[in-house]
Amino acid sequence: MNKLGKALSVVVVSGLASVANAGVIETVSGWNGSSEIAAFGESNSATYGQTFKVGGSETQLDSWTFFLNDRVNPDYVDFAFYVMDWDAATTRATGSVLFQSAAVSSTNNGGLDGMEEFTFNTGGLNLVGGNDYIAFISSTGLFDGQTGTASAGSLRDESAYLDGGFFWQNNGNSAGTWDTQSWSSGSNYGDLAFSASFSSAAKVPEPASLLLLGLGLAGLGFSRRTKA
Repeated sequence: MNKLGKALSVVVVSGLASVANAGVIETVSGWNGSSEIAAFGESNSATYGQTFKVGGSETQLDSWTFFLNDRVNPDYVDFAFYVMDWDAATTRATGSVLFQSAAVSSTNNGGLDGMEEFTFNTGGLNLVGGNDYIAFISSTGLFDGQTGTASAGSLRDESAYLDGGFFWQNNGNSAGTWDTQSWSSGSNYGDLAFSASFSSAAKVPEPASLLLLGLGLAGLGFSRRTKA
């Protein structure tokens, strides 16, 4: 390879490099593993959520973890996980649902009782840095006629996570209130026990990098022809 080909190859490789940093926001490390708030599920307090703010360059939400402790009265809890934009001024969700999981059911921690961990893979959900969001679980739309409730892992400490807090709705089986009515909160409820994993999107090659790629390939071809 001639000097031009070598130089262009180096530039092209550096121009296509990607960034895959990972970050976590969580309250689990400050949670005692048993503190809880109740009662979530069918039939009244059907929606429990945690607001959060996206910061830095890590704006892709990869997963979210909540914790539930079944009450089995007499049913388990059927629910799904959601992410929506959040308006802190009106304390309500806004816009359309950004992510919705498949329906899942609690299992009384596999029959062992106690807190059960639920992790939802959000598949690199693209969010906007600096914006507020709410991640929530809801049994709305999944009522089966049998009361099933659970306690949610909770910290009674508002300093655990300063960029968000615990909110809920007594919305029963109606999802229409999520973005039309204010959600409830309280000064002594703090945050839910949660863990959220974020990553930064891979860099998309800029037009200049694509031009260098073409020049690099042309340089390689010229070098091969010269040797031939």
